[in-house]
Amino acid sequence: METSKIRPILELTDGWNILPKADAEKLGVPKKLIKRLYKRHQSRPTIGGTIIFDGREVDHFNGVHGLDLLEAIADMIGADRRGVIAYGRGARAEQLKAAILVRLDEMELEAELSAGVTRAHAYSEGGAA
Repeated sequence: METSKIRPILELTDGWNILPKADAEKLGVPKKLIKRLYKRHQSRPTIGGTIIFDGREVDHFNGVHGLDLLEAIADMIGADRRGVIAYGRGARAEQLKAAILVRLDEMELEAELSAGVTRAHAYSEGGAA
């Protein structure tokens, strides 16, 4: 998964939402990952268990659960999950997003440093910087 696609996903995912397949595809979630995470989510008559779509309660909703997506992204990029300890969906999602953002920042820094080393090496070899 392209790391540039991850930040927009984090903005839309709160641990409660279920993304329709088309929305997940628009966000750049790889088709294989969508296929793995896509399922039928059954509504339950409980606080937090009722699925609302277009302002009305629905029996079920097919899609990718946001929390499952965050867990998968954290695993894919190797985010440090030691601080992800919450059991509640919303709190867990926030902890996952924080871990993912730290890892994305690390990856960007690693890429910048690598590019700098490459430029420095080219310069030392007599090439253009």
